Amino acid sequence: MKILLTGASGGLGSELLKNLIENENNPVRVLVHKSSVDLENCEKVEGALSEPGSLEKATRGIDTVVHLAALTRSSRKEDYFVVNAQGTRNLVNASRGNRVRRFIYVSSTAAHEHAGGYGISKLEGEKWVQRSGLQWLVLRASEAYGYYAGREGVNQLIHWVKESKTVPVIGNGECRLCPIFIDDLIFVMTEAIFREDLSARVFILAGPEPMTFNSLVDRLNYFFKVRSRKIHFSPALVQWGIAMMSFFKIGSLVSDQVPRLLCEKEQDIGAATKAFNFQPGKLEEGLRKMFPSGGVNL
Repeated sequence: MKILLTGASGGLGSELLKNLIENENNPVRVLVHKSSVDLENCEKVEGALSEPGSLEKATRGIDTVVHLAALTRSSRKEDYFVVNAQGTRNLVNASRGNRVRRFIYVSSTAAHEHAGGYGISKLEGEKWVQRSGLQWLVLRASEAYGYYAGREGVNQLIHWVKESKTVPVIGNGECRLCPIFIDDLIFVMTEAIFREDLSARVFILAGPEPMTFNSLVDRLNYFFKVRSRKIHFSPALVQWGIAMMSFFKIGSLVSDQVPRLLCEKEQDIGAATKAFNFQPGKLEEGLRKMFPSGGVNL
């Protein structure tokens, strides 16, 4: 099986790539766009999801496409649809033209009609995959954390709790998350890629413990033996503040992240547990791997 991987330069993609190239019987090709991929033992093809010609070249001779590439931050709603929806459609069309057998789409538990431009565009990307006529799987990943998951999401929250006396909370803090340690996520993604007997399935890949944002902060406080205080802000005020910062090109937050955080997400991992013997660790297990002796800053 020859694999094409998109999004290999990101934190999750680069770690998944390391797992994939360990199997010499399954050569890997990566689609390289803006960022370079430094790993050896993989073939690199330059291209972009907006360039059908480059995707035709990238999918030539490929058995399985693993599609991670996505736009996660933009101040322009339409940009999400260009990359995450139309870009996925372009890749699906190229895959069909080159008779690719399987298409594995890494989506998000925030693929939701109330999750802003990002969530809606990921949902549309899923629909293009499901209508492709290929053997497909959709993997909806929840909030990943870990030493190579970047400084955003749960990792950013961990940093705030460790280093600051206050933690910003959007709304009442009762939105529900299901953090997953990145090693557990990569494990089950790798299992899914090589399970050729599975097709036309959507799997939720999340941690074992749904929790509110408030309880996540409380558990981080307890783990690090600190007392960071939660400061609540209304969603409307946060979105207005982010919009102003974006207008003046201050910071990297985008207003679309607010509905993405607050929307109701699927968190039932029962299907993945049954199919892959998926047994992700609890929050504190992942934290102990990140900070075996109290740890250093992320």
